Amino acid sequence: IVYHVKYNNGSETLEGYILDNSQVYEFEVYLGENSETIVEPEAIEVRNEKPGIEKTITSVSRNENDTLEIAQNMESEKFPNMVICLIGELGSGKTVFVKGFAQALGITENITSPTFNLVKEYLHGEMPLYHMDVYRLEGSLDNVGFDDYFNKNGVSIVEWSDLISDILPEERLEIEFKVVNENTRLLVFKPYGKKYEDLCDAVL
Repeated sequence: IVYHVKYNNGSETLEGYILDNSQVYEFEVYLGENSETIVEPEAIEVRNEKPGIEKTITSVSRNENDTLEIAQNMESEKFPNMVICLIGELGSGKTVFVKGFAQALGITENITSPTFNLVKEYLHGEMPLYHMDVYRLEGSLDNVGFDDYFNKNGVSIVEWSDLISDILPEERLEIEFKVVNENTRLLVFKPYGKKYEDLCDAVL
């Protein structure tokens, strides 16, 4: 279990993530590349939810294989017009997630980030996959036709989705990739809508 926490040790406030290692009074806080063991749970403020979000689930990926497995498990619960929104800095694992999802769909093509043409269509799997990367999106969104992709009975996965948050479907799954160290990532899942809540319940 992973919690987003704020910890005050009397002289400063530390903010990061803790892993519950089944020891009631001991937690490890990850703060970028630094870590600190805390043995005063009463000083920890656990923040699992944000306003407007009914459920937030966090999972630890300790390497690329873990991220691939999470994506493959997500694919097993796919449905038409599924929209998955990925947020995270460069190199945090967003495209690795897309590769895992595509592999589980039976797509054999090489999956790369569609940075310069915004959308790559993969139509030869169990369901169409529309892979979007809006990192370098410029100008009007009207010419891209995102709504069309979201309603083409396939799966849409959007990298850097926070840059187009105003046009995303109301119901979607948001996954934020947070870098802990060179290999470890915290994946924060935020389902919007019952279908996506059920998806998270089934997979995570």
